[in-house]
Amino acid sequence: MDAQDTLLNQAGAAGSTLTTAVATFPSSTPTQTLAQEPVRRTPARPKRTPHFNTTVVSSGMYWVFEVMVAVGLMAIAGLLWYWDGAFTISFIAKQSTAFAQWGIWQWTIPVFFTAVTLGAWPRKEIRTRSHELRAKWGDTHADADYERYESIRKEIRVRWAMVSIVVLVNIGTSFSGLVLWLANRTVDLFLGWTFPDTGWGLYAPATVIGIILAFGPEKIGRWAMSQLMKLFGQL
Repeated sequence: MDAQDTLLNQAGAAGSTLTTAVATFPSSTPTQTLAQEPVRRTPARPKRTPHFNTTVVSSGMYWVFEVMVAVGLMAIAGLLWYWDGAFTISFIAKQSTAFAQWGIWQWTIPVFFTAVTLGAWPRKEIRTRSHELRAKWGDTHADADYERYESIRKEIRVRWAMVSIVVLVNIGTSFSGLVLWLANRTVDLFLGWTFPDTGWGLYAPATVIGIILAFGPEKIGRWAMSQLMKLFGQL
């Protein structure tokens, strides 16, 4: 009996120790404990507010650049127009001694060429109106609509005829003045070359330059002017 009582007491003591160990065992693993701990975050540095809007500054810079391009093209158009008028005047002055005495009034000829080219040119508005009247006449087949359509077609034909005559005369006089100026002239551009006094080596470049001088100033000038108006209209 004493041996049995001793074994029972030892078993009871072991069970009590096991119960105490289970009760005191942590309910979560170290990993879970670390995961549950609040994360310490480093406070973010406050962002510096710029003293100016970079988008506005960038847009303003591009606006200035576009204005500079348009102004530069206006200057190129004016220079081309001056050369065109100078070659025209030099040719006419060689043909007429009376015209050579006109002085500054000689420039009325280039001004007249430019005025007719710009004023008589069939503008987009006139051509659009012609298409609209043609479409309306095609729908109604009315005599009144046909007459209005034919009237604007006649106006366009007259405008084309006037512009063509003036431009051909302008190209011809510029070409002739260029031939007088380029013959036997040495141009020190790149490797340099000397124009002959006759032949296609003289006539071909004079023709190309004459066409550029006849059409270039008006085309470049009108585009640059419309661009400037659009840019300043954005202000």
